[in-house]
Amino acid sequence: MPVDEQDQILWAMAERLVDGDLNACDALFHALAAPMPALAWNPDNKGMDQDYLSQVLNWWLVQKGNAAMPSPGTIDPVGLRGLLGNLMILEPIDEGQDFYMRLYGSNVTPHSHHDLTGQKVSEIWTPLRDYFLVNYRAVYHRRESLYSLHTPPVQINFSAWKRLILPFGDGQTVTRLVVGICPTERQE
Repeated sequence: MPVDEQDQILWAMAERLVDGDLNACDALFHALAAPMPALAWNPDNKGMDQDYLSQVLNWWLVQKGNAAMPSPGTIDPVGLRGLLGNLMILEPIDEGQDFYMRLYGSNVTPHSHHDLTGQKVSEIWTPLRDYFLVNYRAVYHRRESLYSLHTPPVQINFSAWKRLILPFGDGQTVTRLVVGICPTERQE
């Protein structure tokens, strides 16, 4: 699966994260001179300080019921009307080697200054691209929800991005990731 040495490093980080090492991505942030991210597998609403992410988590839990993860057929734009603007919908490529962005929420686009719909994660401009790939690969392989709070390097004008990454699939294979995103403005 890994294509080059850098990709092998990212796969190793993803494997560490799958195994429960919540500090697996710290080296990426250290290299960017940014604060270390906070990650949590299978978060509950108590750990969410954003109403929006709690709503997304509750929706996912209802959709999955007793299954390991919900079917991608439960992703209904009409039913998600109030949440859709802060969602990304990703489609795994080559068993998690990359991810195609089927939807990049309209409320997120003004904050990132880019509409990433139709792009692959490996092709996006941000220096946090590797961090996102590691997180998405880990969720793809562990098939569980992951909460992420990260502060980008100073050249990116946000104080924090809160993400809730949720797997969807049929049986044991993840066929979609839904990501709830809450960007916040950088404090002066």
